[in-house]
Amino acid sequence: MEIYSYIEFVADQMAELTGNEVKMLLFLLNEMNKRYWRPVTMPESTILKALNISRPTFFEIRERLHSKQLIFYQSNGRYAPTYALHFHNVRRKALDE
Repeated sequence: MEIYSYIEFVADQMAELTGNEVKMLLFLLNEMNKRYWRPVTMPESTILKALNISRPTFFEIRERLHSKQLIFYQSNGRYAPTYALHFHNVRRKALDE
């Protein structure tokens, strides 16, 4: 199953992640697990409260996880953003080996 490959991929990169990046990634993994691995649409305020971080820190962490291709997010205008996992990186990594 793809999720197990993704988790292995993330575990390999854990040493390079900050504590807040790990917290946010695990939070999103948990939320997506509750939804049978479908993308999650969630207000930023919900994530801020759950992780107990400031808004600037949240945006910084989200960008870093996105740039490391661990998560994907899409802004939905005035509605809550949608978050998803980057499964395609696992496939690309497997092809490179």
